[in-house]
Amino acid sequence: MQGALAGVDVGTATEPILLLTTELVTNAVLHAHTEIELGVEHDEFSVRISVSDGSPVSPAQRRHTDEATTGLGLTLVDHMADDWGVDVHTNGKTVWFRVPLGSTARAGDPNLVSDDEPGDHSG
Repeated sequence: MQGALAGVDVGTATEPILLLTTELVTNAVLHAHTEIELGVEHDEFSVRISVSDGSPVSPAQRRHTDEATTGLGLTLVDHMADDWGVDVHTNGKTVWFRVPLGSTARAGDPNLVSDDEPGDHSG
């Protein structure tokens, strides 16, 4: 992935990009059991990372306790990325997130779980 972003000034967004990418790849490996494809796109304002797999099952945020050590991936994505979503297609799905370049990812406490319905993350 660093090769795909060579020459791009990601500023302080490096750690959020790596953390959230790891979360999406791990989810795909653990749950889809198919080949995965990692996509990296950027413009002058943001980086968009996508992970595609062959499973049509959309991921869902889990409710968790403060002591939980698993099931936090999408909560992290929701709190740290500027935007994210799931695009379902005939060969599976693509889960993606966008982080601004040259700045930190959106601040948020990944332990916060709202009773509100999640926003529209359909892409």
